[in-house]
Amino acid sequence: MKHLGDICKINGAEIEIVDVITGGSPCQDLSIAGKRAGLAGARSGLFMEQVRIVKETRENDSAERSFVFQR
Repeated sequence: MKHLGDICKINGAEIEIVDVITGGSPCQDLSIAGKRAGLAGARSGLFMEQVRIVKETRENDSAERSFVFQR
């Protein structure tokens, strides 16, 4: 696995072709024990960055990819 750095600074269209993208985000905004801010919460915003990377990789290559997310 190659570490590409800060996900907020990666352009998925510029990275080498990958088969699987994995990610997670802090669960405080998703937990029933918290304020339940959901994906719009400050801590769970990494999910949308991961979705952006998936979309950008499609610009580089249209092959299907797997996206695995764990909260």
